[in-house]
Amino acid sequence: MQSRHILILSIMVVFSLLIVGCNVKDQTGLENIRQEINGLKADALQQEILLENIEISIKDIEALKAQNDELKREILRLDELINLNESHGDLTQLTLHEQEKYEEFKTSYDDVVLVGLKPISVCKMYLYASLVKEYETEYELYTTNEASVLWSKEEDKNIPNEHRLQEFDIFKDIYDVGIIFSESNAEQATITWKSKNGNADEKLGAITYGFSLVKDGDAWKVNFLPMQ
Repeated sequence: MQSRHILILSIMVVFSLLIVGCNVKDQTGLENIRQEINGLKADALQQEILLENIEISIKDIEALKAQNDELKREILRLDELINLNESHGDLTQLTLHEQEKYEEFKTSYDDVVLVGLKPISVCKMYLYASLVKEYETEYELYTTNEASVLWSKEEDKNIPNEHRLQEFDIFKDIYDVGIIFSESNAEQATITWKSKNGNADEKLGAITYGFSLVKDGDAWKVNFLPMQ
């Protein structure tokens, strides 16, 4: 009887130890889970901070890009003004370099020849082609952008000479020459000037003329109807 009682007590002790062991394991497991949750929360917080920093960086990059675009337009404008002041007051008179480029372009009609030329040079080449009645070359200096083409080369050949530009006085004895680049696109430019041979308004004085060009790839080309 006593042996049976001892056996029962022994079983109860072992069972109690098992229960205590399980509780210890459960508590350890819960603590590990809590630690994992805290770790995930920390990671999530770091990611949120990182995303906020990325958003700030993107805004900073966009602001810097806008400033850079503005600087490019200003550099183009100042650079072009230097070239404009070397035009000798006549937009139909080519410099030696412009004449060489014109002759090279006339033999190939390859826009690569125009790469590196300023808008003022392409403008002068166009007006010179019109002056000497080389109308095919004049047409080839137009933009090839499909959205901007207003008539085909074949249609251009059928334009009567009397309907083409005949008077060139407003391109001579010019002054107050300037250039305007589009605020939204530095690849669109308008050359402006006044001419001693041009018209004048009684209140506003001498009329300002404009000639528009657009960048085709790496070369400046003339817009259709550049002097609307």
